[in-house]
Formats: sequence, structure tokens, C-alpha cells
Amino acid sequence: MLQNAKFPVKEVPAVGYPLDDNQDVTLLDKTGYKFIVREDTGKILSCMTDSYKLVKNETIIKKANPLIKKLGGELKEVNVLNHGAKTMMSWKFPKEKVKFSKIDEMIPEINITNSYDGGLNSTHSIEQRLYPKIKKLAYKEAKVAIA
Repeated sequence: MLQNAKFPVKEVPAVGYPLDDNQDVTLLDKTGYKFIVREDTGKILSCMTDSYKLVKNETIIKKANPLIKKLGGELKEVNVLNHGAKTMMSWKFPKEKVKFSKIDEMIPEINITNSYDGGLNSTHSIEQRLYPKIKKLAYKEAKVAIA
């Protein structure tokens, strides 16, 4: 499942010609923008300013997955949306069930979302639900926030 999120992406400078008829017809190579392109399909995922920092899904997976596995996490699902412009990954922790009563229990999850299209407030974020112990252990083990 994680393989679906590990597609290669690259930055390509956005170049073009001025639209104003009064200007020279010289190629503009410094527009202040760049395209985020999926290399395996050639699909343009977004056009971002040059200040946008590209964080690849593969980089996030390489950092997060070993730690999550070490803490007992099992991959639940991977969703790749809009040709790869947004990726959502979820892990569950079945050995860390949280009991609320004799019959009610919940299984904690960690959800990681990455976006190449500017659709998130940050390039990647971690949403940790239901079980503060996982957050504490993850930060203790990693000693670096993944967000």
C-alpha cells in the first residue's frame, strides 16, 4: 500500500512569454513560480511560488514508518487523491486498545497527510487521535517532530 504513495516528484521552473504586446517576446525564465510534477506520469500536480518547500511522500514515509512500526503500528490505509496531489496515510495500534467501559473500546490511530497542491496549511502534518501515550512515545523515540 505504501508503494502507491512513493511516486517520484520533481520541481520544474515555470517559464513563459509575456502576454503584454508592448514587451519583447523574450522567454521569462525567472517568474517566481515552479511546477510540482509527478515524474512517472508527467502530470503537473501544482504550480507554487519558488519559496514553496517540496517535502516528498517518500521522505515522510522513511522517517515515520519505522518509528510507527517500532511502536506497534500497523498500516491501515493509503489514499492518493487528485493524481497524487494529496496523500493520506493511516496506521492503527491494535495492541494499545483504550477501554472506556466493559464493552466500549477504541483503537488509536496516527494519520499523516501530505499535499503537493498547497491544499494543506503546511506541507505535511500529523494528526494523532485518541491516545496521548503514542504521541509521548513517538516524540521521545524520534526526538524530532515530523511536522
